[in-house]
Amino acid sequence: MREVFRPWRRKGWRCCSYIDDSAHADQNAETLVARREIILAKLADLGFNVNLAKSMLGPPQHRFRYLGMLIDTSEGVFIVPDDKRSRVLDSIRGLLKTKRPSARALASVKGQLVSMTWAMGPWARLRTRALGQLIETRRSWESHLRLSEDARDELTWWLDSFDKFNGRRPLWPPVRVTSLIHCDAAGRSADGLGGWGAWTVLDGQLSAARGNWKPADSAMGSTPQELRAILLALQSFDGPAGLAGHAVCVLTDSLNASNVINKGSARADNSHAIACTLHGYCFERAINIRAEWIPREQNQIADHLSKLRDSDDWMVNPTQFKRLNKLWGPFDIDLFASHTNHQLPRYYSRFLTPDTSGVDAFRFAWGRRCWANPPFGIILKVLRHARECKARLCLIVPYWPTRDWWPEVTTDEGSRFCHFVHGVRMLGRASNLFLPGSTGNSLPKGAAELGLRARALLPGSHAADTECQALAAQLAEEAPLSRRPATHSQYGGPWRSFLAWCRRRAPPVPPYAASPQLVALYLQSVLNSATADGSGPSRVDVAGKAIAFHYSLAGLPNPAAAESCANVRATAARRLQVQRLHREAMSAADLAAVLCAHAGPGAPLLRLMMATTVALMFYGFLRFDDMAEVSVHADLLLITPRHMAIFIPRSKTDVAMDGQWVHIARLPHLGGFCPVALTERLLRQGAYRRLPAAADEDVGPLLRTVQYTAAGGRLQRLVGTRASPVFSMSYGAFRSNFLARLREAGVSGNIKPHSMRIGGNSAAADAGVPASLRQVHGRWKPATMVGHYTRPTLEDTLGVTRAMGLAGGSLGPSGAGASGIRAVASVSPPVRAAAGPRPAAVVLAAPPAGGLAAGAVAPLAAPRALVLRGVGRSSRRGVTRGVRVARGVRLAVSGRRRSS
Repeated sequence: MREVFRPWRRKGWRCCSYIDDSAHADQNAETLVARREIILAKLADLGFNVNLAKSMLGPPQHRFRYLGMLIDTSEGVFIVPDDKRSRVLDSIRGLLKTKRPSARALASVKGQLVSMTWAMGPWARLRTRALGQLIETRRSWESHLRLSEDARDELTWWLDSFDKFNGRRPLWPPVRVTSLIHCDAAGRSADGLGGWGAWTVLDGQLSAARGNWKPADSAMGSTPQELRAILLALQSFDGPAGLAGHAVCVLTDSLNASNVINKGSARADNSHAIACTLHGYCFERAINIRAEWIPREQNQIADHLSKLRDSDDWMVNPTQFKRLNKLWGPFDIDLFASHTNHQLPRYYSRFLTPDTSGVDAFRFAWGRRCWANPPFGIILKVLRHARECKARLCLIVPYWPTRDWWPEVTTDEGSRFCHFVHGVRMLGRASNLFLPGSTGNSLPKGAAELGLRARALLPGSHAADTECQALAAQLAEEAPLSRRPATHSQYGGPWRSFLAWCRRRAPPVPPYAASPQLVALYLQSVLNSATADGSGPSRVDVAGKAIAFHYSLAGLPNPAAAESCANVRATAARRLQVQRLHREAMSAADLAAVLCAHAGPGAPLLRLMMATTVALMFYGFLRFDDMAEVSVHADLLLITPRHMAIFIPRSKTDVAMDGQWVHIARLPHLGGFCPVALTERLLRQGAYRRLPAAADEDVGPLLRTVQYTAAGGRLQRLVGTRASPVFSMSYGAFRSNFLARLREAGVSGNIKPHSMRIGGNSAAADAGVPASLRQVHGRWKPATMVGHYTRPTLEDTLGVTRAMGLAGGSLGPSGAGASGIRAVASVSPPVRAAAGPRPAAVVLAAPPAGGLAAGAVAPLAAPRALVLRGVGRSSRRGVTRGVRVARGVRLAVSGRRRSS
């Protein structure tokens, strides 16, 4: 029928067809009547027999029946005809009255309901799921089945809700999307129960919403978690964005979740329940929702929000709250809470959450009946904001006289509270004073650890001394400052596991009073779990180091250093398979192959970008994370006639987060393959904008997504904004592109994105660059890491046996007099010269005729000179010592003369 309708549609006639049915429409009734005669005549000429009895050939109507549905063009909706409505409702009542209806009767009702999808929308599939499951249990179509509770509930729901949803599906869904929401969910991990995150743009600014899962949510699968995240995001943004009555597009990296929303079908029970709740919420709010799948690389902000771990997700025991509410309340708002731990219906939260009264309590003026249980790190800010607002609040604070906020609430050198403190109640040290939030925090951050550590610092009689108690609390609080935050993070999880293990003993064991034998038993349990999981010995090793770390902060001897603990670690090292990720170093030859294959004249933009990135990572000793942070801003990427300076704002080794500069020299002898020249060429070919045109404009990173074009590609986004920045290419996309470019260039071996950092350092070591300079260039903190990132060459390895052969003079045949070969030179392990290029060879002068003179060197063979190949090349540790020869003999190294 498409060919039949083609000329009419070319004339602008509105018509549609499905098999042998067709419908025609127009704004003018007279025009439509005139076209009717033309259409009927044309169909007759083509040999079609029009069923006049079933056709509507009378005056044009706003409401007509087509394909079993009533279409109302004046209201713009689909409606189930009365006869079909009566038939399906009567069938449902018959099923409910029958004890064991047949499978055929159940299938008939399900088919009728699904055929009404045009009018009922997603409910036609969502509310027939239990019927479908029941039908699947049949032995034959004549089998009689007992109605399950879910099937009976569905049939009852249709009787009660049929008219509620009939005629509510729009004929013309809105095309323009008024709100675009990115959503993501994260499951349970070692850091907690996981959570959800979402963001959208409100009033030109990025607005974020997030929260942590409750235990029940964390136990669900990924698809129901994604659906739950979308529901919470809609509820969170509904108030600020005014989603009611608008079209909303949800972007998610879960293909299953997008299908459930768009098609209304879900296999899992929990996914089905959440989908029903989600569509019910949208129906009540008149939200037209649709979902689109996007790759994870394009959903990084929502992914980051979903994985944030709120270390302050804890709450006061509701029993204690009720007592304080009765004493000083009633309170009307919880100033610092989330959707999982709020004590009152009204609350302020850190991020947008369902039912929140506002984001960031400090943006609002507080009233006279506030409940404040803030993170202990912002108490001073809370006190000052309350003074500005003239607020009255019940504030939960710890008894920490050494903190900066203590003088704000006390007077007379801390002997009494200020006049504005109307009441004080000591809550004590009850174990159930605080309850864990969804992340599992049972106490405020650090409070339990500080108390345990402070008691461990008080030996014997000093425990009753109040001054010693205050000093112990101060020492326990300030001791962590002696270690890096990354160290605390590394050992935090294993230490919490040890605390939980101590609490499970009978009786419970104080963690700072564990004996070496008990620690050995704990390490044995860790070894057993590592064996069952098939992991390496590092789990046992890190568990022991975590205990040693926290005991050192408490000033106590390390129980994990005992011989019994060492035996467990040795057993783990022998029994468990070491999980090592070996990455080969990229050589200069590998780099040259990549550049020749992908950076030649006329190279497409993506290939040139990858080749330039590889060169910069090689010469700059860069990780992928470092390269992803490189901005093209003219103040952060400096190019001069002599060199290029790259600013890296965040780095793994930048503990202070001050940012680091990497300098790469211009290498004219490399021509177009010079890393600086490659960067300049990439900036020109990609037409990067290096200076923002507005204050909130983002020029983006150097490494970013490229869109394919016939001209060789272009940047997918040239500039962005602070609310919608230009993201760097994801690690997954970079890795796949990188490995593909290696294969095309013929580079083999276990080369990974980190191989450029290893290869660049190894090449510099082989060229004689001192380890101190390589440490600065590679931004390594410990000097030992320089050797870790240096790969020895074959010549370095062969130099060991060559050196042994030079020193082993007694291995030759001995004779009378001076003809026997003796040890005449002692060669120590080759180490690197302080500066300058590596010498190609070391030449030892031949002795005079007539035997050995004092201070001369005996010949090893007939030649007048001896050339030692490889002496002075890099060793694995990158150390250079040269050759120790007999006294008085001159040694030429790097063009300079130096006496031995």
